[in-house]
Amino acid sequence: MVIIPISTQIINHEETNSVNARDLHHNLGVKKKFADWIKSQISSLYLEENKDYILISPKRELGSRGGDMKSVDYIITADTAKGIAMASRTEKGNEVRKYFIAVEKRYQVEIAEPKPHVLTHKEAIKNLARAEIKRLEEVIAECESTIKVSRAEKSHYDKLFHESRVGIAYTGYTTEEERLLRDWSREGKNSRQIGEYLNRTPNAIRNKIGKMKRTGAW
Repeated sequence: MVIIPISTQIINHEETNSVNARDLHHNLGVKKKFADWIKSQISSLYLEENKDYILISPKRELGSRGGDMKSVDYIITADTAKGIAMASRTEKGNEVRKYFIAVEKRYQVEIAEPKPHVLTHKEAIKNLARAEIKRLEEVIAECESTIKVSRAEKSHYDKLFHESRVGIAYTGYTTEEERLLRDWSREGKNSRQIGEYLNRTPNAIRNKIGKMKRTGAW
């Protein structure tokens, strides 16, 4: 079974899928030593450093004589690994090639599928703040609307009170007020007395009596 870890590395100035050539060497079942094999692949396939592969030194090992020698890893692009597998012309090479093709298809499907956005803590706090600000704005707007209505009502009643005091325009009478006006007038109450009961000026009472007599409502 082919299992080759795939990671991302910066190769040729861009992030690309890559594998460790040692893992490829192992899965291909090559008998030749890794150092000789990888040099042969680079030469025969015309691979270029920093384009098809990069070199890294992950650790230092002690040599057989106790000396310090570097262990160099060859990190090759996934496309390069697939090309090496095809060039091997072996059954193992064909398995490795199919493995990379399957991984590539799976990777393309994952890219095509939209991923749900997971909010960060900072984004979540911002959303909550926006929602609270909107709620407060709605409360403020409602309060301002209520204040405007209250002011309009106050202005209306102030006007009615003023007109009732000066007898300018508040001349509307209910049916009951008209009845009282007739009864009190017939009982001998004067305009000033009737006006005090009905909250009208004497002049407004006299005008109303005159109008009622002219229209036959008296």
